[in-house]
Amino acid sequence: SFINEFLSAMTEIIIRNSGTLDKYLGDAVMAFWGAPIEVKDHAYNACLTALQMQEKLVEMREKWSTSGETPIRIRIGINTGEVIVGNIGGEKRFDYTVLGDDVNLASRLEGANKEYGTNIMISDSTLECCKDKILVRELDIIRVKGKNEPTKVFELISITGDKRAEEAIEKMDFYFQGLDLYRHRSFEPAMDYFKRSVEKLGDYPSRVYMKRCEFYLSSPPGDDWDGVFKMKTK
Repeated sequence: SFINEFLSAMTEIIIRNSGTLDKYLGDAVMAFWGAPIEVKDHAYNACLTALQMQEKLVEMREKWSTSGETPIRIRIGINTGEVIVGNIGGEKRFDYTVLGDDVNLASRLEGANKEYGTNIMISDSTLECCKDKILVRELDIIRVKGKNEPTKVFELISITGDKRAEEAIEKMDFYFQGLDLYRHRSFEPAMDYFKRSVEKLGDYPSRVYMKRCEFYLSSPPGDDWDGVFKMKTK
């Protein structure tokens, strides 16, 4: 009953935002936009859905805490690209679903949230489709398992016009300065900025970069280092 309550609420948000429910994978939900009916702002609708899911979960956690249930967190990955869509399966049983490299990347981004302590991770291709409508924080350039090309990824924070979110991003100045120094291989000053970010905000991604800076200071990367982080898990 606990899982059904959660999945029902998440499904309702997907459908409300013109999404197509693909399937349930245990306690996970897979959805896509743009088929069978074209959706003009498919990337934005997916982002809006993710944000509303997190908002709904806050409400549900409050209810669960009063009834003695264990509060849960959810991770969401969003990617935009070309996929194969249609009835796929055997002669006697098939599903209307999507397949392709860009589908797999979305799944990998969901899991990649664990590395950074984030809730919603989107790809650069999704950001490009709706960059004027959403607020994000650049996280990293990663190479996910099973994919050779790196992907720049972002934490989805809110939609534009959210003053509280805009103020929160402005307070991340130490993080952004640290990230710039990190990319230029200036690991010691970068670590100092990430440390300030942790002290100021308790920021988890800054903690991640602090550990990386410590590692590279003791084991400097080669001249061919491109700043791409290779994800070891799905």
